[in-house]
Amino acid sequence: MANANLVTAKTLDEVKLSGVRISWEKQDGSVRSVTLTDSDGNMARITRANSYSEAISVLIPEPPKFEDRWVLHGEFAHVLINRAFPTEREAQAARDEFPNHASLEITKKSLAVSEGRLVEEPSDIPF
Repeated sequence: MANANLVTAKTLDEVKLSGVRISWEKQDGSVRSVTLTDSDGNMARITRANSYSEAISVLIPEPPKFEDRWVLHGEFAHVLINRAFPTEREAQAARDEFPNHASLEITKKSLAVSEGRLVEEPSDIPF
């Protein structure tokens, strides 16, 4: 998670830590940032500012963004089908490849994405 996109924490409630592990980044012998990580993998990074206008920044992982996807789901030949598509047309085309549409449905869902890729798999989404 150290390479996650980070945003500035606006309140202390956004920084979620319990049993904490601490690490730091040094530059030219002085501490540039301190990272606090709890046993659940939640983290906060405290960094030295680059200018006089800011004293320090507290950074936390950026929350996932959500995008609409069309999920093709159902059963075909006793196999569960659950696939997400970026457009309804692509989901319909995939469904049309099954004989008699095999009792497959298409449902529009808002799914978490990071850097254009799904964070959660459609199989984790209850219908």
